[in-house]
Amino acid sequence: MVKSPLHLAQSAGQLAAVSPASHFLLGQDDEVPEDELDDEVELPPDEVELPDEVELPPVELPPVELPPEDEPPDEELPASPAGTKPPLPLPPDGETQPHVMSANPASQNVSFVCVMGAFHVRVASIVGKPNLACNPHQISVLAGEVSTPGSLAPLPRLRRSHRLIDSELLQLGAACMSAAERVILGAQLQPESPMSNTPASASLPMPEYDGLDATAIAALVREGQVKPSEVLAAAIARMEARNPALNAVVEPLTERALARADALPDGPLRGVPFLLKDLKLMLAGTKTTNSTLLMKDFVAERSSLLAERYEASGLQILGKTNTPEYGIMGITEPTLRGPCRNPWNTDHTPGGSSGGSASAVGARIVPAAHAGDGGGSIRIPASACGLVGLKPTRGRVTMAPFVGEGWSGFVQEHVVCRSVRDSALLLDVADGAGPGDPYAAPHKPKPWLEELQAPVGKLRIAFDDGALFGDTNHADCKAAVAHTVALLEGLGHEVVEARPPFPREELVRAYFIIVASNVAYMVDETARLFGKKPAYSQVEPATWLLALIGWKSSAADVQWAKATIQYAARGVATFFESHDVFVTSTLARPPAKVGELLPTPGETAQVAALRHLPLKPILDFALAKISSDKLSATPNTQLFNQTGQPGMSVPLFWNDAGLPIGTQLVGGFGDEATLFRLAAQLEQAQPWGARLPPMIDG
Repeated sequence: MVKSPLHLAQSAGQLAAVSPASHFLLGQDDEVPEDELDDEVELPPDEVELPDEVELPPVELPPVELPPEDEPPDEELPASPAGTKPPLPLPPDGETQPHVMSANPASQNVSFVCVMGAFHVRVASIVGKPNLACNPHQISVLAGEVSTPGSLAPLPRLRRSHRLIDSELLQLGAACMSAAERVILGAQLQPESPMSNTPASASLPMPEYDGLDATAIAALVREGQVKPSEVLAAAIARMEARNPALNAVVEPLTERALARADALPDGPLRGVPFLLKDLKLMLAGTKTTNSTLLMKDFVAERSSLLAERYEASGLQILGKTNTPEYGIMGITEPTLRGPCRNPWNTDHTPGGSSGGSASAVGARIVPAAHAGDGGGSIRIPASACGLVGLKPTRGRVTMAPFVGEGWSGFVQEHVVCRSVRDSALLLDVADGAGPGDPYAAPHKPKPWLEELQAPVGKLRIAFDDGALFGDTNHADCKAAVAHTVALLEGLGHEVVEARPPFPREELVRAYFIIVASNVAYMVDETARLFGKKPAYSQVEPATWLLALIGWKSSAADVQWAKATIQYAARGVATFFESHDVFVTSTLARPPAKVGELLPTPGETAQVAALRHLPLKPILDFALAKISSDKLSATPNTQLFNQTGQPGMSVPLFWNDAGLPIGTQLVGGFGDEATLFRLAAQLEQAQPWGARLPPMIDG
């Protein structure tokens, strides 16, 4: 659990300390006189009988008097250690106040004070399962009383110990309220999902933080309008409040961040909170697990060059984010860490493999976060979470010193973020070859941030509303493409329907052979690191299947895959000689529900059986099956990992369910400049930065 430090709470204008959850109602030192305790009170949940209908006389609530505009607002309370808003102080006995509730079932702690007409309940600390629909909460009463006009007997005052009452008491209280009498702040009586009870931004330090991108925060710090410690307090408070519902940040580095708060380098991003994806990238003295059980306790001895560049820019690294095991899936639901959830709807996935980073940025915990893309792993979660996600040109961002290339050149590292200018600024911070890199991208003519000021001109843009490595594209994704095409035409660009030429079946097979051979290498390398022989029980079924295919693939198989990809890259490169940009939907369907795209029990059983009969013909059949099935949801990104072109997902469309549907812009090799200029033009034509997930703006 992340804890807000005392001095940060003071610097943000908050109270000097946060009371433990068990002291919310009575205070830290309050005692209930022994003569007021009733040791005989018993409230067994199954024996409470309530009438079907309760008739209560109408009650007029006192009017709410607002303070004059020239009076300062009341001091805000800090977030509790569990990430929920502390309740308002209890009124004196006999007085009533509007029904106020603050809840966060994902943290399994709910604190509230409620007054429902003449039905007055004082309750604290509901502890139970996150989903009330499946597991009704037991209510632990620290101090309580119920009074009614006479139809119900008073509830005796209870001892300060955990006594259980039935959750139907809350339902009865709700029934006593007319719709006009309900005032609900930041929560609902019976939440259906974790996201519905996240505290509103107004209760957190720096309420304006949610509306600021990294560039804006850096400007405020540089101009002295806000201190880095205040920004850090705002980020920590949001991580406490929102992360329990998302499981996006899996390794908080709060203490490390606090130690650096007053000594950050004076770089262009000084004081901006940032997160690192827990995959490959090393930060000295911190864990890098790759979300695999084999590495759950691995601590890096030194940092990757990219992490050093991030910190030299003044970024404040706040933690590590969730990712699938070895980054091999387009969802983020690892066995080691548990599923990560989408801030736009927590029933859905944020995508993968940079799902934790995208979820955290989408929830405005940080304005930007590190990500990596070997088959769409920046663009897929950017699409699912309504963000900007650029996969740079191959070789643009170094992976030194530990890795020369990832997945034979497929993997490129960058960020997911809220604005085009943030993506440009962070690429200026990160790009440039490192010592010994096997190759490098073409040199940029000027800083990427300056490219945003250059004229866009009239571009030759091709689009395709189908699925590149699949058979079908969802109607929502087609609609996103049509929407983008209309915007582009309205901006004066020449838009035609066309796609690059490529041999689909051969490239899909080649893609999985390269991935499988690299997964086999990673499992072997991890096992060697810890002196263990790789075992089926130590990795997930999907990882083991790909590793088996890699172990059984020959050197000739791998060389065929490389030659096939390089030959196809010539045709794709030729396409960009006559087109400046290629447009598709980023995904081929809206974000899936959590668990929907995991291997089925039947598939898992088949993988387990292959342990005993890993014959090459059977594995070839499995490879063909994977090639035809497993890219159906994400078929539009892998081609450009193979050919090396830069690709960017931008958030221009939301479907009727309120889920983001990204549009992919692809440029010629080395031509991020055109993508930045065009994306900035689209962002200006249709601003997306002010649109917030329901968990923030309600």
